[in-house]
Amino acid sequence: MRRFEILEPKSIAEGCKILAAEEDVKLIAGGTALLILIKQGIFVPKTLIKKKIKHAGEITYNSNDGLRIGGLASIYDVESAAVVREHYPLLAEGLPCGCQYPNP
Repeated sequence: MRRFEILEPKSIAEGCKILAAEEDVKLIAGGTALLILIKQGIFVPKTLIKKKIKHAGEITYNSNDGLRIGGLASIYDVESAAVVREHYPLLAEGLPCGCQYPNP
């Protein structure tokens, strides 16, 4: 596997500066699928910028907006969130987290 650099900018401005200055730079958040592509040699960037997004995994509820699930919230986070269990119990019960899946 080709070596690559992972950068973690402290601000959006710093991330934008890196994107503008470097060639072959990609943003990642999580990156599991991207790492598979890198291992297979399908996609091999020179530099990755790891973006940490504040509150992206938050799960909130209010009577005006309803339930809001952040894009980085895991299924377990949703299933176990008190606001989901209180206001959307069928959603919490319908998620597959409690199930064990056999290996194929």
